[in-house]
Amino acid sequence: MVAFYCRTLQKCLTLINPVNRKAKPTSVWYMFAIPFNFIEDFFIVINIANSIEEEKKANRKLKTISDFGMVSGIGWSIAQVLSFIPNIVGQTAGLIGMILVVYHWVQIAKINKLLNER
Repeated sequence: MVAFYCRTLQKCLTLINPVNRKAKPTSVWYMFAIPFNFIEDFFIVINIANSIEEEKKANRKLKTISDFGMVSGIGWSIAQVLSFIPNIVGQTAGLIGMILVVYHWVQIAKINKLLNER
């Protein structure tokens, strides 16, 4: 699942004009660098959201987009860290994190579709 998610994030950064990117498209693969990824995931989602926001200023295809994935991205990153807390707190955080990562993934996929339109 993480590999497919990373491909979606990488595609998003690839579709964004290089001058608007806040990170290299390949940087999303740092999600696999355990335990470094628990901190890096925050930077990845922030850089993607900020890149989309910059792209929107110059790209009319994104005029209808108001959510760049910052909240859901930060949310799943926080939930991922909290999921290490034992018992119900960690289990609840893990479930919330899974829901938020899927939501974030869908948001980015929709943005990719808009950016890919001719």
